[in-house]
Amino acid sequence: MREDAEDYDADAEDNEHDEDADTDLSALLRPYLARLEQFLMAPGHDPLGNQLLSGEDRDSPKVKMVLERVAAHLFGGKEIDPETGKKVPYGPFDGKVLIFTNNVISAEEVWRLAPPELKACGMLYKAQNKVEHGRRFEKMARIRWMVGVEVSMNEGLNFQFVSRICRTEVVWNPGTLEQGNSRANRPELKAQDRRPFVFFDSFTVDNTIDVTKAARLISKVISVAQFENADNPLYHELPTVPVIKMSLDSLLTFNTWEYQSEERPGLMEYAKALAAYEKVRDEDYEQYRKAYIRKYGEGPAMRPIPIAPTPADMGIMEHVPYTPGANVAGMEKLGLTRIDDYLNQVEDDYTSSDDEADSERISGVVDTALSELKGRAVHTEFGEGEIVRCGTAAKHVTVRLSNGFTVKARKSSTFLLEKEPEGPLRRKIADIIGLKVTPIKDVQAAGYTLSRAQSKALKVREARRQAREQRTRDRERKKALTVKLSLIEHNGYVGMAYDGPMDNPITVQTLQAAGFRAVPGATYAQIKGPKTFVNLLNTWEDSGISYPAKFQRQATGWFGEFYAQLASRAAPQERITRAARAKLPNFWVQEHRATADPKSITPFPVIENGKTWVMLPRGSGFPGTKSAVRATRDLVQWKKHEPRMIWFGTVAQIRETARKLKDSGVFVQNAGTLNKQFRDMKKLKVRVLS
Repeated sequence: MREDAEDYDADAEDNEHDEDADTDLSALLRPYLARLEQFLMAPGHDPLGNQLLSGEDRDSPKVKMVLERVAAHLFGGKEIDPETGKKVPYGPFDGKVLIFTNNVISAEEVWRLAPPELKACGMLYKAQNKVEHGRRFEKMARIRWMVGVEVSMNEGLNFQFVSRICRTEVVWNPGTLEQGNSRANRPELKAQDRRPFVFFDSFTVDNTIDVTKAARLISKVISVAQFENADNPLYHELPTVPVIKMSLDSLLTFNTWEYQSEERPGLMEYAKALAAYEKVRDEDYEQYRKAYIRKYGEGPAMRPIPIAPTPADMGIMEHVPYTPGANVAGMEKLGLTRIDDYLNQVEDDYTSSDDEADSERISGVVDTALSELKGRAVHTEFGEGEIVRCGTAAKHVTVRLSNGFTVKARKSSTFLLEKEPEGPLRRKIADIIGLKVTPIKDVQAAGYTLSRAQSKALKVREARRQAREQRTRDRERKKALTVKLSLIEHNGYVGMAYDGPMDNPITVQTLQAAGFRAVPGATYAQIKGPKTFVNLLNTWEDSGISYPAKFQRQATGWFGEFYAQLASRAAPQERITRAARAKLPNFWVQEHRATADPKSITPFPVIENGKTWVMLPRGSGFPGTKSAVRATRDLVQWKKHEPRMIWFGTVAQIRETARKLKDSGVFVQNAGTLNKQFRDMKKLKVRVLS
């Protein structure tokens, strides 16, 4: 962590005016800081703490203080009077308690250390059961407090029945703070709000990262408030506290409650600034309230919003999915009870009648209630049926529908029926709210499987489709990997060439992976004797076409010396030796420089597979090639060589490459011919590219 921070601090001068610089560093350090925070909550879970700590030292004092606060809220307790320093009575209060943590391990540690009397009235929130646990916390009178990870509960859950939020770890920014606080700090719309106060507790440990993060958060809260209320003079009077930069120096030194210096005022100074901000905020609202009364004659209050009339063409889809945790219209009239609510009520009834109920006995009662649900009539988003299987840990129940199909439905969107319905229940729901049922011809389009039989059929159909696609891909790949390869002897170099189509990416990529390189096309003509060669040069000169003098020297020496015996009759090793002596270049790997001069060419003398050629690079960058061909078309027969892929090396290296191609799935159509070429060339000493 020190190395990462110091590397970042090295750019501190550049970052001085960058508003996001400290945010970037906080993101860089966040994994390390998360471990420090987690150590304060669950020291025994840290690898180092697990080795060094034992006994009570493995239990976090911070967690114990959080649990003391929860117990004081629920049952009454003591707190220290800030003026006298003495303990005074505190609590109990109406409303439930919600504990926010930053990670799962912290939440599990709070639950582990909770004493029996708190566990009997609390629960550990799990993100995978978000809807069910949120509903359970809200509806069950026995459950008076819950602990879980804040980021999972910040959206989709409302806790207007909560009157205290305990935040065990400091969040990073004001937005997250406000989002979490607003879970509870909102009006109760469904019932009379009995909460005179909503308490917010934040727990920080002196001389730790808690202090640095808390001061940083406070400074951000104040700076954001001043920015958003720049035209309000009240906010101009707020004390200025420096924004804490997330540097290694801040982490190591700005971590105490008490005042140290003007640069390190301590968390208490920031707490005073926060208190001043809250006072200004309240005064700002009071001014707004008074101005509102002067204008409208009464204070601001919630008023019902008129409900627009139902559109004439509105209807309920026949198989619309139900949102987990939501009720349907007319539940009382139709005698519907959602399964999760029913189980919560069973548990509540049992605990209210048995003061000695513990978690094991409660679990047994719930298990019994679940087993008794087997065979009960239910309404689901798929229609009516009866329960055939249900379990305590599972979120779903298995239902056999009246049409014979079997489905799995969530407990939080499945409704128990008091009696067998007469006809589809969804139509009765539509009648209650004055709508029509809109049929859906293809329910599968919504992504739902109606039955086990249909599910199996869909899986079989999908498996067959995938198998067909795989066979098609295999055929295409086999076709792409079926190639013809040949060995070439080119100016003393030996290579393996592919002259097939280059438009299939599978072919090209496979050969490239084996070491082949794509080379451009060429224009070439066979030179059948010295006389033809001399006439070719003279014709070019007469046509004003120029070429490098090196070509004439190489070619004259090559053809003049060699044609006494004819290249086609010479042994391959002799051709290779003479090509090396003449220093003939490798046309296929040579870099061809483009030119716009239509009278300039760069010809290459080439002996390839025992035949003598003159090769010219072709393409838009070589207009001279066209001029040279037009001038000599009566002397020689010019041909075009398309782009190809070649791999040059020793004969042994090329043979090994051929084996690798075979292992990778490449099928060589002319494998017999290629093997014969390997046998003929295996003893040759060839030129090797440098």
